[in-house]
Amino acid sequence: MLRYFNIIVKFLKYAFIQALEYKANFILGGLFEFLWVILNVIFFKALYQNTTSIAGWSVDEVLLLVFICGLVDSVHSFFFASGFIDIPNLIRQGNLDLLLLKPINKRFFLSFRLINVGQILNVIFNVVMIIIYTNKITTNLSLPNVLLFILLIISALIIVNAFYFSLSMLAFWVIKVNAIIGYSQELFTVGNKPINVYPKMIQKIFTYLIPLGVAFSYPILYLSHKLSTSSLIAGFAIAVIFFALSHVLYRRGIKKYTSATS
Repeated sequence: MLRYFNIIVKFLKYAFIQALEYKANFILGGLFEFLWVILNVIFFKALYQNTTSIAGWSVDEVLLLVFICGLVDSVHSFFFASGFIDIPNLIRQGNLDLLLLKPINKRFFLSFRLINVGQILNVIFNVVMIIIYTNKITTNLSLPNVLLFILLIISALIIVNAFYFSLSMLAFWVIKVNAIIGYSQELFTVGNKPINVYPKMIQKIFTYLIPLGVAFSYPILYLSHKLSTSSLIAGFAIAVIFFALSHVLYRRGIKKYTSATS
């Protein structure tokens, strides 16, 4: 475990060195995500001008949802997104062989090797706003409640990580998958809305097939005491299952790649 932590530190150092060389890229690196969050805040503030509740959600609960979605997006972009986007290029150009020969967990290396430090300000901003809006929704959180809330956010990150990693793995079967990955970013626009506003069929899709409703809505539903114990357990189980399925897809893709190039 310590070895992998040290490797992440080395990746971070390299990313910061690159950022210092290209300062404009560092500044612009997280600008899009920041503007996306701000525009959503403005939108929902305007939407709640003449009402106090939409589908049982208050404006503070919806804004907390926006910031949780923003945090997961920025953490994912910080650590994983660049590496995942590059996987199809490695496969198409035949350069994946060099990575497969390294004496390290291959999924770990593919996930963390291209860190985008330009997202660091977005991570900090969203964490601060989550703390502020959590206190607006409830002021008497116990330590176990705080820990479960944090675990639900970590589960959201696991689900998003598994989803985008799975899309990258499709490159073993589909030559040009980057377009699919690009379009899938629009799912964050769907995910940062309360799951209750969608029809029942859509709710099921975003719970079991593409579980972004579980990822983003469940932490707020838990804080607001609207999440049953069975749903809480199911939320954690879905994150584990989704990650496991992404790993199965990864193993099959690697097997197909090595048998084709050997």
